[in-house]
Amino acid sequence: VRRIWARRMAREQKALLIAFVKNVGQSAFPVWHIQNKAF
Repeated sequence: VRRIWARRMAREQKALLIAFVKNVGQSAFPVWHIQNKAF
């Protein structure tokens, strides 16, 4: 039972990580774009 639970936790953590990276990428892109225009 513990092995299945650990596998499920790993899958959820990976999904959370992907969502977090996408979120950061989307919020960071406009800032990068503005900085790029300024130079």
